[in-house]
Amino acid sequence: MEPHDLQRTLRRLEPGGWLDSARRFATSLRGAGHEPGRLLVVGTPEEEPWHLTAHLSDAARWRSLPSLQPTLVRWQVPVGAPAHLSVTMDAVHTAGRGTTVLVASPTAADDRLLERLDDARRGGATLFALHPGAGPLDELAHESLPLPRVMPALAGFETASHVLTTATDVRRRSLPWRRRA
Repeated sequence: MEPHDLQRTLRRLEPGGWLDSARRFATSLRGAGHEPGRLLVVGTPEEEPWHLTAHLSDAARWRSLPSLQPTLVRWQVPVGAPAHLSVTMDAVHTAGRGTTVLVASPTAADDRLLERLDDARRGGATLFALHPGAGPLDELAHESLPLPRVMPALAGFETASHVLTTATDVRRRSLPWRRRA
């Protein structure tokens, strides 16, 4: 996404309060209490959240926040994949205390994903969800951020990825794209 496109999109989102909700969500994610390396990022079988995971990884490194270092969880791991790209859904199924699971789903979660998330929650993991809105995932998650309704799902998902990783820096009084009065 080009900077001028992002600026235009953010101006559209601000009046509805979505940016404030995204900031609260990001602040909660940063303070979720998971141990370094135990932020699991999972998507749907059709959409792996590579982009969001990469942005979180950059944010963790640039801001010296090891607790934000994500682990991409995959539904299908290709043969010969490196270890850091070989974490399977078993990690979500067995997640417990000290683990946060961030579900990044531009579409509704299917029953397989919901079942694994329910197991993680019962095991003591904290669940965060970035998703289309109301439904079982919204009810299951401890913290939820519906995608902006003023945008198509995939465009909203990409925008949300950029906003969330910027907003994880809670030392700022406002998001960097807001004008100061």
